[in-house]
Amino acid sequence: MGPASLTPAFFRLLYLLPTRSSPFRRAVGGGALLCVAKSKSVTPSCSQEMVKAIRVHELGGAEVLKWEDVEVGEPKEGEIRVRHKAIGINFIDVYFRKGLYKAPFLPFIPAMEAVGEVVAVGPGLTGSKVGDIVAYVGHPMGSYAEE
Repeated sequence: MGPASLTPAFFRLLYLLPTRSSPFRRAVGGGALLCVAKSKSVTPSCSQEMVKAIRVHELGGAEVLKWEDVEVGEPKEGEIRVRHKAIGINFIDVYFRKGLYKAPFLPFIPAMEAVGEVVAVGPGLTGSKVGDIVAYVGHPMGSYAEE
């Protein structure tokens, strides 16, 4: 799959600029900055299902980006599952894809920031619930995905 076949509807550039008047409240979870706001509508659906993601199986140019089905399970202890509405696209993603920076494993799903709706909450997690709108940055990688 080449870059021309990746639709603009899937990729939306996301800039999160923290300000004093930000509608988001901050909480730390899973080693990443998590910003949580109230959702206006709730459409939860979470099960062991296949979603689409862009995966990198080998290092190289844009031609190594593969649009594939991946299985997403239920969240584990202290985790949430997020249906992405927008993801951050950064040049560092190219560095990982080309091998200038070492990805933790192959294949991998690039990117480390997104915003979306919580569709499932794992046991032991407080401060987030299904329907919340969240934004995250940091590890682990995997934002080039629907969920």
